[in-house]
Parts: sequence; C-alpha cells; structure tokens
Amino acid sequence: MITVLRRLVYFGALFIALMGVFFMLVKNDMGYVPQSMKVFLLSFVFFIGGLLAIVIAKRGLGG
Repeated sequence: MITVLRRLVYFGALFIALMGVFFMLVKNDMGYVPQSMKVFLLSFVFFIGGLLAIVIAKRGLGG
C-alpha cells in the first residue's frame, strides 16, 4: 500500500510540474488562466500533500 502511495505522490508531483508549464503556456496565449483550472490544480496539490503526509508518517523521510 505504501508503495502505491509513493508512486502516486511521485507521479502527482510530476503532473503538478507539467500543469505549471501548461498554465504558463495558457497564460501566454489567452492572457489569463481560467478559474476552474486554478481550483483543480490547487485541490490536486492539497490531495498530493495529504498523501505525502501519510507516506512520511508511515515510512519516515528516508522512504
């Protein structure tokens, strides 16, 4: 179970980084980022942060 959570956290962090690049491209093209996209990314960041807290609580910082 912890291995699955760790993979979700790692791939979630990669997804957040890619969404950051995507947001920069959208902002350059449209001039603004739609509110729904901002809310989705913020909620995803909190979700991945919660999973990371669970992983750290179970396994410690060493993994």
